[in-house]
Amino acid sequence: MPPNGNIDDVRLRRYHRGFTLAEMMVAVAVLAVVFSIGVRVIDGLRDQAKEQQAKRLVTTLAAATELYARVGADDGPDETRPAETGAYPPGAFDGSPEPCLSALLAVPQTRGRLADLGWPWASLLDDPGAWTDPWGRPMRYVAPVHDEQAVTRNGGIPFWVCAGPDGRFGDASLAEQSDNISSDEPM
Repeated sequence: MPPNGNIDDVRLRRYHRGFTLAEMMVAVAVLAVVFSIGVRVIDGLRDQAKEQQAKRLVTTLAAATELYARVGADDGPDETRPAETGAYPPGAFDGSPEPCLSALLAVPQTRGRLADLGWPWASLLDDPGAWTDPWGRPMRYVAPVHDEQAVTRNGGIPFWVCAGPDGRFGDASLAEQSDNISSDEPM
C-alpha cells in the first residue's frame, strides 16, 4: 500500500494524468499517414476531372469547328451539307488558337455551341486570347498551315489539342503525343 494514500487514489491519479509521449507520437504518425493518403486521392480525382474537362473542351471546339465549316456565310446554317464544301476557320502558323476562336465567336451558331461549354469558358466569349485548357495553358488549333501531315492523317479536318497534365506538346507530331488530349482521337 502506498504511503499517505490508498490503492484507489494511485489508480485514479494514473488514469487522469493523460497520454504518454509515445502514445501522442503514434497518434500524430497515424494522422499524418491518413492525411497524406487523402491528399493523394483528392489530387488524383482533381486530375481526372481536369482531363475530362479538357476532353469536353476539345470535343466541343471540334464540333464548333465542324459547324463553322457547314455554316454558309450567305445562306445560313446547313448542317446536312458536307464539311468538305465549307471552309474551316483560319489557323496560325504557330498553332495558336486565337485566329480560329475569333472566327468561331463571330458566327452566332458556333458562338452558341461554345457558350454551351459553361463555366469558365462561357465567360470568355468576348476574349479569344484568354481561352486556355483546364491547367491554364494555351491549347493548339492544328490547321494545315501549322501541321499539314497531322491534318492529312485526320482526313483533312483541322483539330484541337490540349497539352495534357504535363503541359508539353512534345517535339514530334502533335497527333502522336500520348498524354495530349486531342479532338482527333476517339473520346
